[in-house]
Amino acid sequence: MLRNRRLGGHKFRRQAPLGPFTVDFYCPQAGLVIELDGTSHDGQGRQDARRDAALGDMGFEVLRVTNSDLASVPDGVRQAILNAVTRRLKTDPPPSPLPPSREGEPEDGKTTQQSR
Repeated sequence: MLRNRRLGGHKFRRQAPLGPFTVDFYCPQAGLVIELDGTSHDGQGRQDARRDAALGDMGFEVLRVTNSDLASVPDGVRQAILNAVTRRLKTDPPPSPLPPSREGEPEDGKTTQQSR
């Protein structure tokens, strides 16, 4: 459902690196992380919460979806993801992976007549 911009035209990356983490899906436009939780996450609630908090501190929102919800109510999962993307785009600018630009400086760092 996330492949080839099928969800509202939004781009999602699969198994994307974000800082020290690799997330299941990531929408760069909205700064939204989607984590699919199956049986491998059973008993890892504290570890998942720490990871979610660290990603939140980096400016990302994490939406956790269970495999059973995806299998039993895919339309509900699709709508929840679309709602999260829409909300993020309306309220939060996504975190930038690039350092902030220095306005007025050329990209090559050389000073020109105009920037002096």
